[in-house]
Amino acid sequence: MIGTALFIFGAVVEAFAYSFPMLLVGSVLMQLAIAVFSSVDQAIAMAVLPDRTDAGRYVAVVAFSQKVPSALAPLIAPVIITLSSSGDTKNYTALYLTGALFALIGGLLIVTRVRSVR
Repeated sequence: MIGTALFIFGAVVEAFAYSFPMLLVGSVLMQLAIAVFSSVDQAIAMAVLPDRTDAGRYVAVVAFSQKVPSALAPLIAPVIITLSSSGDTKNYTALYLTGALFALIGGLLIVTRVRSVR
């Protein structure tokens, strides 16, 4: 949840940033959130491997599942920007707020669904 909270805060800062330094602050917060989440995610993934002898195969599956959102986001972002824009003005605020919403949903899913790790 720390990673989720940091990401949401960073996304909101970027959504309403009207200066370059504020944009950098939001970006740093979001990257820090991704680092916090990724380190815990990797530790949990390694702790729940069903068979240590096939660890490479399972790690490859985890790595692939982490790349899917990175591949889909650039395809979804233009749709969000286009649907939320008015006239020639692009609405990046809606993009960042949508990212914050997805982070909140993901964080809540983890908190409510993950009960324990061996």
